[in-house]
Amino acid sequence: MDIVLSLSGIAFFALMLGYVRACERL
Repeated sequence: MDIVLSLSGIAFFALMLGYVRACERL
């Protein structure tokens, strides 16, 4: 239960970080 929340939090953080990096490249 907490594990699922942690994984979704990590996945969301990684997605946001990737989005920011992609915007910086443009």
